[in-house]
Amino acid sequence: MVGWEANGSRITVASFRTMEKTIKMNVIQCYTPTNDKGEKAKDWFYSRWQNVMATYPEKDVKILMGDLNAKIGQDNTRYEEVMGRHRLERKQKKAAVNNSRTRAAKAKAQKDFTEAIREVKRSTRADKHKYINSLAEEAEEAVASNNMKQLYDTTKKLSGKYSRPELPVKDKEGNAIQGTERQPHRWARHFEELLNRPVPPNPLDIDPEDTDLDINCKKPTMEEIRKAVKLLKNGKR
Repeated sequence: MVGWEANGSRITVASFRTMEKTIKMNVIQCYTPTNDKGEKAKDWFYSRWQNVMATYPEKDVKILMGDLNAKIGQDNTRYEEVMGRHRLERKQKKAAVNNSRTRAAKAKAQKDFTEAIREVKRSTRADKHKYINSLAEEAEEAVASNNMKQLYDTTKKLSGKYSRPELPVKDKEGNAIQGTERQPHRWARHFEELLNRPVPPNPLDIDPEDTDLDINCKKPTMEEIRKAVKLLKNGKR
């Protein structure tokens, strides 16, 4: 990532370097106001959105993602990977429960709402199953191509412990350095100062030891190897 910018509370842009040095990839994350928001808030959002889209050069790659709140209804044909079907239905059925005036109507509305919740859970389980199967296929392809790094990353995802934290590089004043061009120079300067220190003015005078330590330098025995293996933590063999 070469930089990021927040445009209010609903639009954030992160820029990444690509294989082409003159082209960047700009990921625009949006959270569009819902229809019940005021016209002023919606007009501000779309105006700001257009300004952000026009800010970046045409040659750059632009990826628009987020919660656009723009689709009404359950028909998500050909858009199953990016569009759900249940959010509006659940909201409507919940409102029907709250607005019911008779006991019978409320019981029926509650039954419909409960069924909608179950459908959401079934859909969530199906999506999770599909995602795990796709990761398993990635792992099989990694094994077939002898790509151990890809296999390791995919296995970490499957185990639910996948994380790749990126700590910011800071200058001497403690300010985060933005941009990948400046970060290697900062690391080089850091190690140059760390490893090229001046000779201490009063070096310690330490006499050499007369006798060698009694260290066994022979090959380890099988019993010693078995004992060392048993002391290892699980998964470290």
